[in-house]
Amino acid sequence: MALNKTILKKVGEKTKDDQRQQKFIMEILDAENKGLGQFKKIIQKQDKRSCRGWRGRMRLESVEISNYRQYKDVFFDFCTKGSYDVHIIWGKNGMGKTNLLNAISWCLYGKEPHLSIKDRAKKKINTAVLMEAIDQKRDKCETKVSVKISVDNKQIIFEKRQEFKAVRDPFEYKPVFVVTVIASTGNKVLTDTESIENLVRQYLPEDISEYFFFDNEQLDKYFISNQGEKIHQAIFNISQVNLLHSMSDRLAKVIHDYQNDAGSKNTGIKELNEKKKKAENAVESLKDNISHCRQQSAQAEAEITRCNEYLAGKEGVPEKEKEYQELAADIQSKERELDGCMDECKQFLREYKILFSLYPRFKQTLELINSKERDGQLPPNIDPQFLEKMLVSHKCMICDREMGAEEEKNIERLLKQLNLSSSVSHLLVKIKSPLEDAVEKCKMYPEKKRKLIQQELRITKELEVCREKLNKLDVYLKNYQDKDKIRELHE
Repeated sequence: MALNKTILKKVGEKTKDDQRQQKFIMEILDAENKGLGQFKKIIQKQDKRSCRGWRGRMRLESVEISNYRQYKDVFFDFCTKGSYDVHIIWGKNGMGKTNLLNAISWCLYGKEPHLSIKDRAKKKINTAVLMEAIDQKRDKCETKVSVKISVDNKQIIFEKRQEFKAVRDPFEYKPVFVVTVIASTGNKVLTDTESIENLVRQYLPEDISEYFFFDNEQLDKYFISNQGEKIHQAIFNISQVNLLHSMSDRLAKVIHDYQNDAGSKNTGIKELNEKKKKAENAVESLKDNISHCRQQSAQAEAEITRCNEYLAGKEGVPEKEKEYQELAADIQSKERELDGCMDECKQFLREYKILFSLYPRFKQTLELINSKERDGQLPPNIDPQFLEKMLVSHKCMICDREMGAEEEKNIERLLKQLNLSSSVSHLLVKIKSPLEDAVEKCKMYPEKKRKLIQQELRITKELEVCREKLNKLDVYLKNYQDKDKIRELHE
C-alpha cells in the first residue's frame, strides 16, 4: 500500500508540459508487465525531471465595457492591494452592479442570467449611443465587453463584440468572440468557436460561474446540495483529476495481480486475500447503495431547484394567462352585446322615423274619430258576425245564458244600425286603437332613447376597461415565450 500511495502521489504531479506528462504516464502503464523494480526506476527517473506542480492561480485582472446597457466607456481594474485579493462591487440600486455581472457572463458564455423582466425586452446597446448614431446618420453602432485574466504566467483576454443597426428598433448582428493569449513564448489569437469554448471551460467553467462572480441577490443558489456535484466535476475538469482516477484504477489492478501471485505461493496469504476481497466487495456494495441514494436525493433536489430557478419571478404567470383568456372571452361577449345594442338602435331609429313622419296625420285622424264618437256618428266597435252567432244559437256568448225575445230584438236592432253605417265609419272605428298605440309610442321616444344611449355607453365603457387590462396583461406575458412550460412546472 505504501508503494501504491507513492505511485499515486507521483502521478498526481503534472509534468512541465503535456508531452512529458503523457510520456511519464505511458512509462508507468508499460511497467505493468515488468514488475515492481521497474516501477521504482520509473519514479526515480521522474524525480530527476524538471517538473512543476498544478496550474498556478487564476485571477481576474480587468473588465472593459463599451456601450453595453447603461455603461458607455468604463474600465474596471482589479489590481491586488496588499495581501487582499477580494473585490466587492458596491453601489445604490440601478447603478449597474448586476449588469457588470451580465456583461461578464455575456462575454464569456453569451448569456445574461441576471436581467430583470423589464430589461429583457431591451437591446444590449447603450440607448444614448444608439440615438447618437441615429442622429449622426451612422449605419451601425457597437457593444464590446473585454475580460482579462492571468494564469500560468500568461494573460488571456476574452473579447466579444456585437454590432447593431442604427435605427429605433435596432437589428442585432451576430456577435464576434475573439480570445488573445499573451505568453512569454509569444501571442496567440483564437477565433474558432471550439478552441474558445474549450479555453473557457478550462479556466472559467459556466457550471460554477456564480462562484467566480458572486451575486448576493441570488444567495440561495449557493447553498443547494446539487451544486456540490457541479463544483466537484468542474474542479476535476480544470485539474484533470480524471486522468489520475484512471491511473489509480490501473495501478490497483497491478497491485491486485501481485497479491494474487503472493497468495498462490502462501496459503495464509491466499485466505487473507479472500477475506479482504469479500470485505472490499461488501464495502463497494454499501458504497454503491449510498451513491445511488445520494444520486436520487441530488436529482430530486436538483429538479426542485431547477423548477424554483426557472419559476423565479414567474410565480403569477399561470394566473395572468388564465385572466388573459377570461378577459379575451369577456371582450368577445361584450362586443356581441354591443353589436346587438347597435342593431336595436338602428331598428329604433327606423321605427321612429316612420312614426314621426306620420305623427301629425295620426293625431289629426285620432282627433276626428274621438269627435265623431262624441257626436254619436260612429257605430259601436262590435263585430257583426259575433252578434249573428248569438241570434242563431239564441244564447248569449258573453254570459252563456238563453236569450229572450226582447234581447234578440235589441241585437237585431244593433245589427241593423251596424249595417246602415258607412264602411268609412267602420274603418275609423278599427284604426282607432292602432292610432292610439302609435301616438303613445311617440310620447315614449325620449325615455326609450335615454335607455338605449345608457346601454351603449355602459357596454362601451366596460369594453374599454377590459381592453386596457388585456393590453397590460399582453405586455406582461410577452416577456414569457414559454408560458406552457411555466404552467406545467407550477402544476
